[in-house]
Amino acid sequence: MEKLFGLEMATIAVALSIMLAVVMAGLALLAWRRPVFFKLGLRPIPRRRAQSALIVLGLMLATLIITAAFVTGDTLSHSIRSVAIEGMGEIDEVVQVSAESRDLSYFKMERFESLAAELAGYPLVDGLLPAIGESAPAVNVTRRSSLRSIGITGLHPKDIWVLPPGEVTDSAGRPLPLEALQANEVYLNAAAAEALGAAPGDTLELYAGSHPKDFTVRDIAGQGQEPRLLVSLRQAQRLFNQHDKINMIVVSNLGDALGGAAHSQAVTAHLRGLLSDPRAAARLYALLGRDPTAAEALRKAAEREQGNTRADLLALADGLQADGLSPATRSLLADEGLAERVQSILADAGWGSEPLRDRLSRLFADLSELVVEDRKRDTLDMGELAASAFTTIFIVAGLFGITAGLVLIFLIFVMLAAERKSEMGMARAVGAQRGHLVEMFVFEGTAYDLASAAVGVALGVATGLIIALTLGQAFAGTGLAIRPSVSVRSLLVSYSLGMLVTFATVLFSANRVSHLNIVSAIRDLPEPPRPPSYLRDRLLAPFRAAAEGFRALFRLRLFRALRLWLIGLLGSLLRLAWLGFAGGPFTLLLGLLLTPVGIRYANAAAFSTGVSFVIIGGALVLRGSLSPLFRRLARGRAWNPADLLDRMAYTLMGLTLTVFWSLPSRYLQDVFRVPDLSSGPEMLFISGILLVAGAVLVIMFNTDLLLRLILLILGRAARFAPVLRMAIAYPLANRFRTGMTIAIFAVVMFSVIFMATLFKVNEIVLTDTEQFTGGFDLRVNYSSNNPVDDLPRAMATKPGLRRADYAAIASLVTLPVEVRQGQSGRWAGYPIQAADDAYLENVDYGIGVKAEGYATAAEIWEAVREKPGLAVVDRLAVPSRTTTNIMIGGPEFSLQGVYLEDETMKPIRLEVREPNSEATFEVTVIGVLEQSAITGYGLITSQETLEKELNIALPEPTYFVRLAEGVDPAATSAALESVFLKNGLESVDLIQELRDALATQLVFQQLLLGFLTVGLVVGVAALGVTSTRAVVERRQQIGMLRALGFQREMVSWVFLIESSFVALLGIGLGVTLALIPASQMITDMAAEIPGLTFQAPWTEIVFVSGLAYAMTLLTTWLPAVRASQVRPAEALRYE
Repeated sequence: MEKLFGLEMATIAVALSIMLAVVMAGLALLAWRRPVFFKLGLRPIPRRRAQSALIVLGLMLATLIITAAFVTGDTLSHSIRSVAIEGMGEIDEVVQVSAESRDLSYFKMERFESLAAELAGYPLVDGLLPAIGESAPAVNVTRRSSLRSIGITGLHPKDIWVLPPGEVTDSAGRPLPLEALQANEVYLNAAAAEALGAAPGDTLELYAGSHPKDFTVRDIAGQGQEPRLLVSLRQAQRLFNQHDKINMIVVSNLGDALGGAAHSQAVTAHLRGLLSDPRAAARLYALLGRDPTAAEALRKAAEREQGNTRADLLALADGLQADGLSPATRSLLADEGLAERVQSILADAGWGSEPLRDRLSRLFADLSELVVEDRKRDTLDMGELAASAFTTIFIVAGLFGITAGLVLIFLIFVMLAAERKSEMGMARAVGAQRGHLVEMFVFEGTAYDLASAAVGVALGVATGLIIALTLGQAFAGTGLAIRPSVSVRSLLVSYSLGMLVTFATVLFSANRVSHLNIVSAIRDLPEPPRPPSYLRDRLLAPFRAAAEGFRALFRLRLFRALRLWLIGLLGSLLRLAWLGFAGGPFTLLLGLLLTPVGIRYANAAAFSTGVSFVIIGGALVLRGSLSPLFRRLARGRAWNPADLLDRMAYTLMGLTLTVFWSLPSRYLQDVFRVPDLSSGPEMLFISGILLVAGAVLVIMFNTDLLLRLILLILGRAARFAPVLRMAIAYPLANRFRTGMTIAIFAVVMFSVIFMATLFKVNEIVLTDTEQFTGGFDLRVNYSSNNPVDDLPRAMATKPGLRRADYAAIASLVTLPVEVRQGQSGRWAGYPIQAADDAYLENVDYGIGVKAEGYATAAEIWEAVREKPGLAVVDRLAVPSRTTTNIMIGGPEFSLQGVYLEDETMKPIRLEVREPNSEATFEVTVIGVLEQSAITGYGLITSQETLEKELNIALPEPTYFVRLAEGVDPAATSAALESVFLKNGLESVDLIQELRDALATQLVFQQLLLGFLTVGLVVGVAALGVTSTRAVVERRQQIGMLRALGFQREMVSWVFLIESSFVALLGIGLGVTLALIPASQMITDMAAEIPGLTFQAPWTEIVFVSGLAYAMTLLTTWLPAVRASQVRPAEALRYE
């Protein structure tokens, strides 16, 4: 994997390595200068090995998640890279006829010779070779087996070096020379030989036309990904009756099969310049360059793009405003894909008049007959994109686990500080500074960090390999062989990033726990309330630091002056800012700034985070404002005003946060008039964290009510009541520690159950496969080299086929066209699908929005069949009032004047333009499909409409077959393919195709859920550390309980119930909170996906909750046993 979040992995690795080296060097220097504190920091690690092991286990999760994500990215990148190398060999680019001229895909050898002469001496190309690439049905007459489509490659004998080595050598590594082939001999690659069951000497029939041609298999290559047949160029020209013609020119760049791709951008640009018509390019440059608004439109559009497209648009904009037409600008204009994007951008921007844009389209079409396809670079880029996407998915999904791990780190140091409170107080009493305590904890935490990062990397690699193997199963039917791979660079990034994230948390935690009162610490008493921080002192602190610095400078104490200015001044400013945020004013102000920004830019994350900051800041400001009043009311009374005020403020904060994040988006739009906001995957993380935080605040600041409720329900048994009271009282007394542990469990369970709910609903929808097929069972296509003239008639006359098995045989012609709504609208690419009468009579697709005058879907389909010019539009082109279409690769065209939520609509007239003939006609939309069709998006009209309006030959149709009741689709497909073998007919069982896609999706879903469940390790480790430390901390309490009559099993039950209480509260909280946003999202999505209803995934909830609870009991069982074995006399004397 080369990039992550748009940054080079090499750059990330170097930056993180330098940061880690600086941190470790600083710690080493500090350890050398403070050897005593270094030893004191490391001393506890070997003394409590079990505890140290638990701490390492908890700290390693962030590194594990990051490593597993990077290993997954490396695996996908390596797998797709291998496919590109093994499938293309030394071929880097391919030159062939442009898409507008595919009916004349062959061109004369003279064109190749001309290009070769122009390219002579170009240093970045080491091979320019003529070739033929085709496909045809094949029959192994000897073995009585067949293949619907086999690739046929024709090259000059001297040019086979450009192919993958495994396809030009046999299994023993011996070369397969083309010059050794007779006129009727061929080579097969391994994939073709396996598919045909072929061996040397077998006879093949190739249907490259209406009559088969016989060939003999001379030998078989040792490798091959896709079935391919290799012949000489002369043989291929005779086979396809193309004398002295070719249909492609293959280009090999300087370097090996992988290194040559590095020159693809330069070579492609050079070739496009040579192949383009200079006069057409000059006219294009004159048309676009004379109007500066064109370049400005391209620059604005580039701001919304990324990667190569962004760079190309900016370069083209600069080139159009240059003094003359440069070769680079000419090359960019000749880029077929970029040309389409430029035309779309200019149309959207309203550039020029309609005739002027039509002229621009014709000039682009005339620019070059031949186009350059950068196939290998495109494949490698696709691999990088897929690797980066999967890595991002797993990192984003793992954010909950990483957050839980960081909370655990903080929790661990809080517990370590509580354990060593007396020791820390004595150290401070004999002269140690607070900074020395921080150093001790940092040394200890770094030691844990070094070990946990190493363990995390090792377990992350193992997890990543498991993910890779699972992906291999998911992609088994796609032809992509998953090959596990781990790069040293990714491991370095994972280790460095895990170390730095954990170290930052350790540093923050160490600084936090080092604040203590010396007397209270020595006596092991609770910390007294801290004196209030006065704003006046914080405001004056920066000036005092600056003044102290000048005073030190006047005394020639330069280092002290620098320290006061750099550290003291910065620290005082940070403390002032922290007071503003902790007290509420800055938090409230930040929220008030973020909220309108989110509304202005339609950003849900900014808006929701801003409102959350307003809630938090408002509660804190209210707490600070009421504090003087409560202190005055508490005079002469026994109750503590701070406790009551905290309870009111934080309960209000938690309740408001929970309610806000539980509100449906439509409620905000309807009641508060918030506009439709765009959101991304970050919203899942933000909502989960803030929902959990709000609920935990409410629970932990109302623990007395919770305790009464539990005792009321479960405390009726006389023997059980004291055990239950003691088990619950301790976690409720340690509110901060318990709240963090509950939050850890809740955050992880939230992520798992939320995703499980979405997956469950998606699975239910996809399982209902018939709604996507329109009532048809088979999809039938055939080879364009030997088409079937009339498939329904041919099926009726072929022996071996029973006409009674077929209830309907329908055809659908798909034609790429441009559509616009109204004369002022812009043309947008949107296909039209022309159906015959059989299709329109038998299709079962429902109509979600019906035009006025039509009551049922059947009436609309009948109208489309009987009245040319009527059409139905796919739902993907229709906007929604409540949600935004998130389909990647969806239609450019959007229908205005109707929404998916509507029940009726007025008929809408659309203008349709066929881009090659430029013929235009109108259709009237009278309905919107209820669900997306398996045929893809587009307008659906009758074939009579196109035959009437267009004077062109329509493309070959795709046939859809509805079988009679009880007929087996698989057997029927096999029979059709066998009967029409020479035509290359392919019959697909639509239901099975959808089931296969669903199976692949389910594998990925289960994989992602398993990955999320790894975060439960953090919660279990948290309870394990808590339980282990509780035995030590409460040793005297255990002794007193035993002295008062508690039996050993009662003590064990106290600890087990205590852990169960915390775990079950966190699990229940996470499950409940996850179902709230999941149900809202599903409700919003139901407007776009009919049949989508909320269903809780009870199987997953029970399994994951049971697993988490079982792991909790397993972890806390040993500490509970140890607690029960404490002798009363020893415990009471314990100090």
